[in-house]
Amino acid sequence: MTEDPKGFRPKRYPAPEFPLRQAKLFARTPPVIFTALAGVMAVQLVARQLLAAAELPQGAADLGAGILLALWLFCIFALIVRIGRRPSVIADDLRVLVSRNGLFSATISGMIAGQMIAPWWPGASPWLILTALAAHLALALVFFTRALRNWRSSRPHSWAWPDPGLQLIYAGPLVAVPVLIAQGWTGAAGILALICLLLASLGLLAGLIGLVRHQNPAPLRPMLLLHLAPLALASSVALSFGHETQAAILGLVALSLLMVMITAVSWLARAGFTPIWGSAIWPVVLVADSMAQGGALMTAAAILLPIFAFALVICWRIFRLWPKGRLADMTNTIAA
Repeated sequence: MTEDPKGFRPKRYPAPEFPLRQAKLFARTPPVIFTALAGVMAVQLVARQLLAAAELPQGAADLGAGILLALWLFCIFALIVRIGRRPSVIADDLRVLVSRNGLFSATISGMIAGQMIAPWWPGASPWLILTALAAHLALALVFFTRALRNWRSSRPHSWAWPDPGLQLIYAGPLVAVPVLIAQGWTGAAGILALICLLLASLGLLAGLIGLVRHQNPAPLRPMLLLHLAPLALASSVALSFGHETQAAILGLVALSLLMVMITAVSWLARAGFTPIWGSAIWPVVLVADSMAQGGALMTAAAILLPIFAFALVICWRIFRLWPKGRLADMTNTIAA
């Protein structure tokens, strides 16, 4: 029998706590919940538009709006509580790709919520949209400032491969462009749209280069659908400025790209379900929206119905993982 070496002392471990320490309420709210929620909220807007165009009752759309707005308020409250406990978690989330997508989806969902309340509170709708836009731009400024600092210091950063999640940053402000035009701020709307579309075009070019070089890890491939967002929103923006021909061309390009991605669905979904799948909902709904605004109602409905069913399944799976911290563990969400 071997003896312990002379002077050996076992490590001291702290006594176990009893009762166990409880995590603070909403301290690990995962921002990724907003990726799927923003998509489902956008479905309601397009469905309401299609029902109005077909002169059908909008009771189901209004009921859905009430349910989704209540859920959105709860999720926003949980996220604000988490950030309020320790504001530095924003910097932590911006370093993680999935959480970063969730943060920018949260600001986009605020713009969508502003559009949803327009039929009942038309006075409050623009203010909510503009507040969400300001939060989106402030968050983007923080992200790009930190990214530039990391690039200058030659530290590893998340741009090692073309990140389609950046399209959430570029395309998000385009949601507010029609509101800026309606408020009479046409010049600001034009400048904002031009900057966002230029950056989104560069992001799409980087994505195409990444496809050629095979720099797309299987778990992140569903995010490639985010390249549809700026194309579809560009169609809506062109229509807002009265450029119907350009809007039709951009809408057809977005629809064609969606058809190509549908043919590659087995390649896109090869890694199986991950919370990243929530990012694929909103861009497809935007394509349906561009079709509806262009008058192609049947095409819009044909896109909207399957993506709505898909969105319900993804939302159920994501929100089911939220309790007990399972979703936070999967997405490396830092506790506040």
